[in-house]
Amino acid sequence: MLRLTVERAGGEAKRAIMVGDSVTDIRTARAAHVPVIAVDFGYTEVPIASLHPDRVISSFTQLPAAISDLEPAKNAMDDQRFIGHKG
Repeated sequence: MLRLTVERAGGEAKRAIMVGDSVTDIRTARAAHVPVIAVDFGYTEVPIASLHPDRVISSFTQLPAAISDLEPAKNAMDDQRFIGHKG
């Protein structure tokens, strides 16, 4: 479902990254073969790192660095073609 949602929004699933705060978000990303960045200030009942996301951030200010650490995101950052980006 995630891959279809990304594609319907005009993105490319192979370049997508999921950002979430729950086991459902991480499982959804894994099922879609999409990298996942988890926030540790969300609503999960277990420590988010125990769910093994690709990266964990504690603030949205850390998001750009986490994205740049993931190879598909580097390509997305280079040409600025993000879902919803008008430019």
